[in-house]
Amino acid sequence: VLALPEVLECHRVAGEDSYLLKVRTTNTRTLDKLLVDSLRTIPGVTRTYTTIVLSSAKEDPRIHLDPKETA
Repeated sequence: VLALPEVLECHRVAGEDSYLLKVRTTNTRTLDKLLVDSLRTIPGVTRTYTTIVLSSAKEDPRIHLDPKETA
């Protein structure tokens, strides 16, 4: 997963899902190719759930830290 250029983020999460990936592809055809040819071939991956983002009100790659919280 770390070597796939389409994968922007990878998070291990609590709950029903084990991992949450943020990926960016050109279209649904290339998304399907990523799922079938790459992600579903990884040992241990038994299923995937996909949510497609239609639009984003805000997307900021920066992490804003409060200096008081990091001390």
